[in-house]
Amino acid sequence: MLLRYYGNALLTIEQGETKLLIDPFFSRNPRLYRPTAKDFDGVTAVLITHGHFDHIYDLPKLLERSPGLDIYCTR
Repeated sequence: MLLRYYGNALLTIEQGETKLLIDPFFSRNPRLYRPTAKDFDGVTAVLITHGHFDHIYDLPKLLERSPGLDIYCTR
């Protein structure tokens, strides 16, 4: 298993062919090196822990690149 922490709540967890992205907020996060949606190509699913803007802000960009991306979140 490979765990990568990017800052704020953004991280990826990789195990085999599965790559989970948690709380995608990267384009306006001042503490990150400024990854783009392209940097997360290959993500197989996204987990949103809650609906604050700093946990979902870049979700539309990810969905533009991968329209069939599985999203897991609360109501």
